[in-house]
Amino acid sequence: MKKKIVFLAFSLLVISFSAKAQFKFGITVGTPFKLNSLDINSVAIEHSRPFNLGIVAETMVPLTCMGLEVSALYELEKISGENIVEAVNIGYIIIPINFKWKLGPKYLKFFAKAGPSLSIKIHDSGNIELTREGNPFKNFKPQPFNIGLNIGVGLEIMCKIQIGASYFYNFSDPFIQAVGFGASNDYNIPNNGGFVVSLSYFF
Repeated sequence: MKKKIVFLAFSLLVISFSAKAQFKFGITVGTPFKLNSLDINSVAIEHSRPFNLGIVAETMVPLTCMGLEVSALYELEKISGENIVEAVNIGYIIIPINFKWKLGPKYLKFFAKAGPSLSIKIHDSGNIELTREGNPFKNFKPQPFNIGLNIGVGLEIMCKIQIGASYFYNFSDPFIQAVGFGASNDYNIPNNGGFVVSLSYFF
């Protein structure tokens, strides 16, 4: 709950800061690349996030090289493997809020950005039911919310096209154990982390 309050307060600060600046909107697509594999109690799980897409808004403070970037992205996660009863698909809305800094001539700029992000689960096809020697032994469900951090760099071309690469890290476990199915605390799930390569076009 405290994390959600902090994120809400930060969002209100962003809105207040952006009220004095000029906006531009666009669309963005990206491909996440995971750094770590998912392993629960020595059971390897295949998981991938093949794409994200959404809208992006950027505002730069006049006469400065600094501003803000806010995105709303849909991201799909696919989880499968021979030790899972049934493959699971999970959909998220990812909301990164980044401080942004640009440097260079008007039509070719370098930029760097960093800030927090909120991940909200909007749908899933079921729980993740693990098996060992053919017998179910653990049952997990996706976290409804997760807060993370991202940092990235990129190039802006002709004031409209931005190509970037970012590193992201989520602070909480991506999944929690479902109550009533051999629930215990003797498990370890690596936090999600990895790179995202993205392409944005601003109108």
